[in-house]
Amino acid sequence: MSKKKLVFTKHAKEAIVKRELNAESILNAILAPDELFWDRRSGCMVAIKKDALALIVVYDVTNEKFRAVTAFKSSRLVKPIRSDNKGCRGKIR
Repeated sequence: MSKKKLVFTKHAKEAIVKRELNAESILNAILAPDELFWDRRSGCMVAIKKDALALIVVYDVTNEKFRAVTAFKSSRLVKPIRSDNKGCRGKIR
């Protein structure tokens, strides 16, 4: 397991409450994603954990912490993944 601390932006905190997500599932998606992308525009990582609904977590990473920017569940992965229509998202894993 990582020793990095997980912190949330104000938007991420609001999204987690509104979307009924929890920090444990978000950290799990970051540490063990089924798919991982790097968004060239924002410089953020996009982790996808597939289940009945895919959990999509957008986050920054530094030496000390993971900073969750937003998180949401989706039954349709095509749109979030294909939103790289200008080549802005590169698949890492």
